[in-house]
Order: sequence, then C-alpha cells, then structure tokens
Amino acid sequence: MNKSSFVNPTYANVQKISIRSDFSDLLLIDVTLMVPSVSFTSSIDSETMYGVARFVDSVGLLEETPLRGEEQIIFEIADSSMINESGGIQAGAVSDPFLFTGFIYKIDNVTTTDINDSLIYDVHFVSHQSYVAGTKQLIRSFRDTTVSDIVKSIFEEYYRGPNHTTNENLKQVTVEETSGLIRCVIPRLRPEEAMSFLSRRSYSANQSPSCTFRFYESNKGYYFVSDEELFRLAELEEPKRIFQFTYLDAIPNTLDYYEEQMKNLESFENTDRINTLSDIYNGTYRNKVLELDILTRRTNLIDGSGQYDYFAERRRYFDVKRDETLIDRHTTRFIEGVHSDSETSGGEDTDIQKRFLVIKNFTSGEDLSADQSLSAETHYADIISHRQAYGNHIESTTVEAIGPGRFDVTAGDIIEMDIKRMQYATGSESDSSEQNKHLSGRYLVKTVSHVLEGDVMKNVYRLIKKDWSEVETISARREGPF
Repeated sequence: MNKSSFVNPTYANVQKISIRSDFSDLLLIDVTLMVPSVSFTSSIDSETMYGVARFVDSVGLLEETPLRGEEQIIFEIADSSMINESGGIQAGAVSDPFLFTGFIYKIDNVTTTDINDSLIYDVHFVSHQSYVAGTKQLIRSFRDTTVSDIVKSIFEEYYRGPNHTTNENLKQVTVEETSGLIRCVIPRLRPEEAMSFLSRRSYSANQSPSCTFRFYESNKGYYFVSDEELFRLAELEEPKRIFQFTYLDAIPNTLDYYEEQMKNLESFENTDRINTLSDIYNGTYRNKVLELDILTRRTNLIDGSGQYDYFAERRRYFDVKRDETLIDRHTTRFIEGVHSDSETSGGEDTDIQKRFLVIKNFTSGEDLSADQSLSAETHYADIISHRQAYGNHIESTTVEAIGPGRFDVTAGDIIEMDIKRMQYATGSESDSSEQNKHLSGRYLVKTVSHVLEGDVMKNVYRLIKKDWSEVETISARREGPF
C-alpha cells in the first residue's frame, strides 16, 4: 500500500454532485465543479437533516435551465478516513462514499461576479426522505395504544411508504418503547409535526425518567428516543457511537500521527458554564405542576402534590450505586435556601420555583374503562417536571468545538473528552496528565455540521454534558460542591 498517497485529516473529496427532477426535463446534471462549498447539519433538535451549497454558475443553470426549487440534489463525498482506507488519493474514487439525497427548497443570496460573467447563489436543501413525508398531513385518532407503536406506524406509512418512488436508500427508524396507553387525536399535522406532538406526550416509567423524547434525523437514520436511550445505544454499539476526543496542541502535523489528529479538536470553547438565575427561575431544581381537574372540580393546590425536587429525583438519572452519592454543581444548602418552604408569610407561597398548570380532562388509571371516550392517564405532571429539570441540567455545560471533517460522527453520538487540567499562570504545578474534571467526560452531540470549503472539511460541533455531577462514596463525603 502506497502511504505516500494518504491524505491529512481535514482533506475531503467531492466525488460527484448532481441535480435531477421528476417534474421537468432535467434528467441528471453533474454540477460538481459549480459547488465550491457545502455544509450538512444534523441535530437532535431537528426532525430532518439540512444543508446549504454555494453555487458559482457560469452556464445558466439558475436562469436558463432553470432551477425551480423542486429538484433533487445528490451528493457523493469521501472524507479522509474513507480515502485512506481505500488506499489513498491515487486509488481513485471511493466505492462507498457518504451519500445524501436532498430536496432543493430555497435559492437565495443571488449576486453576480465583478465582471458579470457568473451568478453566485446559495441552494438550501433538506433530506429528500423527510421532504416526501412532509408533503402529506394526517388527521387520525388512536385509542389505548402506546406512543411508540403510533410512531412506528406513522413512520412506515409516511417515511417509507408508497410516496417514495425514487431509488434512494431509505433510512430506518429506531424507536424507544414508551410506557402506558394513550388516547389521542392528531389534529391535521404533517408527519414531522405529529412526531413532535407525540414526543411531548411520551412517558417512561422507569427506563428513561427524564422523558426527554425527541424525533430527529442523522447520518445513521431516524430516531424517536430519550437522552438516556442515546447513552444506552452508545454502550451497546461501541465503538460505532462512542468517540474518544482530545484537545491538545502538541500533536505533530505529520501523517504518522493521523489517528491522533483525527481525534483531536482544534478549538474547544465552553460557551455555557453556570447560570444560577436560570437554574432558579426555570425549574432546574424545584418546580411544581398544579393540576386542575375539570371533571371532578378538584385541584391539587391545597394538598401539596405535584411538587418536584431534583435532589430527591436525581439518582434516577444517573448510574449510581447504593453506597454512592451525587455532588451537584450547586450545594444543597444553597438551593434549599433559595427554594425555602412555602407558607412563610401568613400562608402566602413565596417560593420562586417555576409553576405549570395542567388542565385535567383525562381519566386516571383506576377509573379508566374501555367504554369511556375520555383520554387515558397522560402523566403530564411527571413529564413536565422531569423534562424541565433534566433538560436544564444536561444543557448546563455546553461546548462549541471544531475538529477534522468526518461523517462517522453525527447527532446523537457520544464523545468522550479528555481535557487536561489547566496550568495556571501563578506557577502552581499539577500532574500534566491530570484531567480537568469539569470539562472531561461524556458529551452528547447535540448538533454537528460537516462544512466543506474546496477540499478542506471540518466538523463544527455543539456538545452538551450531563451537568457537573460527580459520584463519591458516602464514607468519603465532604462539604462543598466538589
């Protein structure tokens, strides 16, 4: 094998970009040389993958062909790992490159070059599979079935159904099983809206207490899962979903250190670290759901139910042994001091905790019968409290990072960061191999953009971490947050 033809970690080869249409005479046009830059983005907060390509058009593609915003755009791109595994750049095109079939939905930022011989514009696209699914709406009722079963049926009908007439490789969906049976009517929503509608009603009694269900698309498929399930999937499919990364500045810039360079980030910025007021005001540690039962004209305002306390619940979110305890970024004494007990001013509730109101028009479990038309138990109080608290905690440590371009890392994957402890300018010494315990650890890839400029490709990440919580044995417990 001729290693002299190997490429560096940021190299990528755009093998082919083509445009076709099922609605005009545009059969298949190769536009590879017209696209100097392109980006693809996947996020656990987005139901579809999307991207934008910059075109430099000197042949009249936009105005003479013309582009109408109803075409498919097909990408075949090889990153450095694919190229080197295939024998290097001299081995020719990679037989199994990254393939993405998009649908062009918007063209904007049209300008001319200085000598007025070309047009420059941006072509925006979304996943073609998601686009086809989104051309339909559904009004449908479901009775006494699980949310996960509803998701599976909607996906098979709209994301893989007869409307998909092209030869594109259709992605599958991974669905986490939900708890409980629901009765609901999907009120004329597009399939991706229906998935979001269902995610807000998804409940897990024990397996995923955070109830942070979401529907999204990545390089690897579609997912209807909670955050806990993403960590479980990573453990089951390691190393396909768990990636080891470092942030070092001393790796030699030679191909002998290619693997080390591929796992090293060139920038790492801890954009969100601590926001105490957000924690206090947004229900991160304490929140209350007030439930108003319009059927029986009862409310839980008096009996005190609906109260959520993060310190009482947090062991459910982490893998903690019986003889271990968790240490949070805030001290228990501080949080309990802020969220003091209610009824301190003549019965007036002065706690600043966030409150939610649920109008109960459903029937609780023991009162439910098959003949009733009312909704089944919705578990809204539990879903709201847990999602609010857990969601704020997992977003408490947010990182923006840039690394070598690679398509194997996508939204929903896990990155294990090894960040060395800072060497302070005061001259204090520490072991150079000691980790920064705040920033090292497992991050969830919230968003990743694969950005190509010419033959240079980089990944732009947004990573989130399950807050600062540490685990210590009860015998070694100490005061303070760390």
